[in-house]
Amino acid sequence: MLTGVSIGAYGQDRGPKRATTSLPQLLSEILARTAVRRLRITSLEPHDFDPALLPFFRDERVCPHLHLCLQSGSDATLKRMRRRYDTAEYAALAAALRDANPALLLTTDVIVGFPGETDEEFAETVAFVERMGFADLHVFRYSPRAGDEGGRFPEPGSGPRQKGAERDVDCAGERLAAAARAAPARPAVPRAL
Repeated sequence: MLTGVSIGAYGQDRGPKRATTSLPQLLSEILARTAVRRLRITSLEPHDFDPALLPFFRDERVCPHLHLCLQSGSDATLKRMRRRYDTAEYAALAAALRDANPALLLTTDVIVGFPGETDEEFAETVAFVERMGFADLHVFRYSPRAGDEGGRFPEPGSGPRQKGAERDVDCAGERLAAAARAAPARPAVPRAL
C-alpha cells in the first residue's frame, strides 16, 4: 500500500532540479523489481495527479480503487477553500481514470458546513456526488483548525443546518455505495502472475 499525505507530489519535495523520481517512476520500479501481488494507491489530490499514473490502473497488480479527494461539489466553495481544481477538472480526471479501467472504484471525501457554504452550494455538492457515482463517500463537518482557509471567514461552519447537510450528503453517498457494491467486481488476485 502506498499511502501518505500528498503522495501525488512524491519526489517534488526535492525541487524541480533535484527531483530524481516521481510517483509514476516509483510505481514502475515497484512493479518491475518486486513480486508484490497487489499494490494499492490510497489517496490522491486532483491537483497532484500525474497523467502518467493512468496506465498503472490498467495493471492487474494495481488495485482498481482510488480515493480522489473532492472536498466540495460546488465551484464557489472549492474557490473559498483555495483548492487548485474545480468540478469540471475533477470530473474530467474521474472520467480519464474510468476510461483507463472501467472497473475502477472511486471514493472521496466531502466537507460540509465550510464557512460561507449556502444551501445552493450544498445542493450543488449533493448533485455532483450523485453524478459522479462514487463507490463510497466520507463526509466530515467543517471544524476550524489553526491556519486553515475557513478561518478567513467570519461565519463558523456549525449549527443544525450543517448537521443536516452532513446527513443529506451521507445518505447520497450510501445510495451510491450500495449501487457500487451490487456491480460485478474484479477478481481480488490476478490470474496470471
